[in-house]
Amino acid sequence: MNRCYKTIQCVLVLTLFFCGYKAQAKDSVLGDQYLIKGRQLEGKYDSAVYWTGLALAYFETQADTAGILKSLLQVADIEKNDGNYYDSFENLWNAQLLADRFRDDQLSRQVHRELGLLNSYFDRTEDSFTHYFKVLALAKKSKHNVSSAYHAIAARYIDIGDLDMASTYLDSCELLKQKTNYFVKARRGLIAIKRQQYDLAEKLLSQAKRHFEKSRVTYLVVVDTYWGDLKREQGQKQEAIKAYENALEIIRMYKTHTDYEYDLYRKLAALFYELGNGGKAYDYLLKSKEIGDRLFNVKTDHAQSLFDMKNKYQDKVKEQEAELKEREIEIAQNQQEYFNLQLSFALVFLFMVVIVLFVKGRSQIKKHRVEKAHNKQMAEAEREKLEAINEVKNKELTSFALQLIEKETKISELVSYIKDNVPDSKEKQRTIDQSTQKSDFWEEFNARFTQVHTGFYKKLLESYPNLTPTELKHCALVKLKFSSKEMAHLLNISVGSIHIARHRLRKKLDLNREDNLETFIASI
Repeated sequence: MNRCYKTIQCVLVLTLFFCGYKAQAKDSVLGDQYLIKGRQLEGKYDSAVYWTGLALAYFETQADTAGILKSLLQVADIEKNDGNYYDSFENLWNAQLLADRFRDDQLSRQVHRELGLLNSYFDRTEDSFTHYFKVLALAKKSKHNVSSAYHAIAARYIDIGDLDMASTYLDSCELLKQKTNYFVKARRGLIAIKRQQYDLAEKLLSQAKRHFEKSRVTYLVVVDTYWGDLKREQGQKQEAIKAYENALEIIRMYKTHTDYEYDLYRKLAALFYELGNGGKAYDYLLKSKEIGDRLFNVKTDHAQSLFDMKNKYQDKVKEQEAELKEREIEIAQNQQEYFNLQLSFALVFLFMVVIVLFVKGRSQIKKHRVEKAHNKQMAEAEREKLEAINEVKNKELTSFALQLIEKETKISELVSYIKDNVPDSKEKQRTIDQSTQKSDFWEEFNARFTQVHTGFYKKLLESYPNLTPTELKHCALVKLKFSSKEMAHLLNISVGSIHIARHRLRKKLDLNREDNLETFIASI
């Protein structure tokens, strides 16, 4: 009844998920507790199936895909250890469908590993390797349990007698493991037995046996089986029987590695027959035949129906995948049409925005140009106004200087006339002295010049700090476009001295021969 209940649940899970059941991450504490309880009761078939079935039902209500996959894997393991390979396959195929659909690489790796193991029981070498290499690919992708994947492939190569390939994959295991790998030692021990290297085999298996007696008793089924094989080859039949019976005892206690039962019964039957104990030999032979007839004859209708069922599952998966693909294509087309519609609206909206921005931009550019032209006109008008004012002031300043020159000329003529025509007297001398006394007109001229050309002297001195006060006067008169003669009169020196002063001034201003002094001064 438990088995029927479990099968119905598996079908329900498959149906729900292929109808669009979504994987979600939910609180899985209670379901995990059910799974732990089921694992603890693996030696009691009904109880183990019951608790694992509760976990499966709980994870279904929580829409927890990972939990459902773990439950299916545990049910498959329980069925396998109880010898119910048909039901184990069924649960694993259900789990594979879910794992592939929801791309859970970790659980998919476990599913393919179990399927590889079950296919090897039925001597389906190609199928078993397909699953084992899928495990290896997933392990490399996730960078987890790669060594374990190599180990499983090596074990399968040992089963089919390809010891060289087995050794190669065991080498890969040891390259990945930093500490001693006793699983690999056990497998290498079996290879040594098959190669008749009995001393090496005994050394390797002894090390593995001591290790697993302390850490993992269930794996002693494998190690004791190999130990029995070694002792049988060495002719130590009693030791071989003891090892085989120890392995069977662990299988009965822990319901683990049940796939070894058939070979163990067969080997014990042969050993007891060789020892002349026909009764025990017959009992073990019956047990091995019972297991062989029930489980391992792949030519029976039962085994054939098992793999026919797998083909039906695969056909169903292909149909559902095709339907799913068609649905996905339809959804993709609808999404594309919706996207195209959205894109069209977006393009129209974007075009309108561009038009508005273009018109607005054109308007702003035009406005900016008008403002720029107006500002330019205003600046030009202001510049012309300032230039006109400066021109007037320059003319006034020039006129003032010329008037001073003319005044000085008249005074000089008058003094000359007095000297020539007026008799000598104290009054005459006082008049001449007063007339020839120079007024400090340069200060008055300089003050007016500074008002008109503010910053002129400052700019000159910033660039040429070595200019003397007299050279600054020369620069001011050059800016007002005075001739050499007028400058000589104002400065009360000869025209020749003016030329010498201009030459020195050009050198201080670092002017070349082709540079014009008047143009340079005017630019300041």
